[in-house]
Amino acid sequence: MPVPGRPPRVRDLQPIEMTKIYPLGVFEEHSGLGKHSLRSMRRAGLRTIKAGGRTFIRGCDFHEFLGDSQRGDQ
Repeated sequence: MPVPGRPPRVRDLQPIEMTKIYPLGVFEEHSGLGKHSLRSMRRAGLRTIKAGGRTFIRGCDFHEFLGDSQRGDQ
């Protein structure tokens, strides 16, 4: 179980599924990424969806972003 104020342990993380849409807070918990990391990724091109005053991330957009950033590192 995650402990507030501590980085998540690998066993507490969950896979990001291609077919799901995650509210930003849930995405943070599942991925283990913090607010700063997600902000940087959004600035670098990670697509988000805004609806009803909330922000969502589609699993397929996250996987696409990782693939694009992987190609840029090579």
